[in-house]
Amino acid sequence: MDKVLPRRLGAEPVVDAICEIRFEKASFDIVGLLPGLLMDRLGPVDEVLKLPAGHVPAGIEIGDLAEQPHVRVRVGRVFVSVGPRVLAVAMPDPYPGWAVFREAALNVFNLSREKKLVELVSRVSVRYTDLIQTGQFDQLRAELSLGGVSTFDAVEIRADRKVDGVRVINTIASPASLGDGRSGLVVDTDTIIEGPDDFWNRAAEHLDRLHTVSKEVFFSMINEDTLNSLRPEYD
Repeated sequence: MDKVLPRRLGAEPVVDAICEIRFEKASFDIVGLLPGLLMDRLGPVDEVLKLPAGHVPAGIEIGDLAEQPHVRVRVGRVFVSVGPRVLAVAMPDPYPGWAVFREAALNVFNLSREKKLVELVSRVSVRYTDLIQTGQFDQLRAELSLGGVSTFDAVEIRADRKVDGVRVINTIASPASLGDGRSGLVVDTDTIIEGPDDFWNRAAEHLDRLHTVSKEVFFSMINEDTLNSLRPEYD
């Protein structure tokens, strides 16, 4: 991408950010062991929440629930979700920036590797949810027409494609509302590498690649007026 991207945005639109790895089922009980290990590594655990998939009896795997987290742990501003085949690190609004988020994710992932809870990683992803407050679909560089009609009261789109060898899933909704009352245009960008090569020696490289693609995709989708409303700052 030749376009110069902002270093940061003065009006940060990110309302949720998630780094996730999926892996072959661990030999040990990662769901039971990880919360205590997180306390040793990151400090006191503020909250442990059992998720719906966690109510399935141990040893039983039902469809997609096998790759869903069973428990969510909060340590400060870091949320860690873990299941028998999945480990995710999230930092919701306010987004602290890539450097801080990347460090938090690598810290948790490396802990799972050091303790031999995770070995073969089959998938890695970085997902961002952006909210452009009071935004509308026409603030995107996109065109939509159905039967000759191009004006809609509401729009919800899901698109799945490849960008530079990375799978990119965009979900766009307008208007959309968050639980805290904010509303506007929501742009969700999930970037995925299936079968990441030599993950444990190249984890940071894989995350940086996904972050770069996610950033390029987001800025390629918004128009100039929308970009300016986010108060971009450049090097």
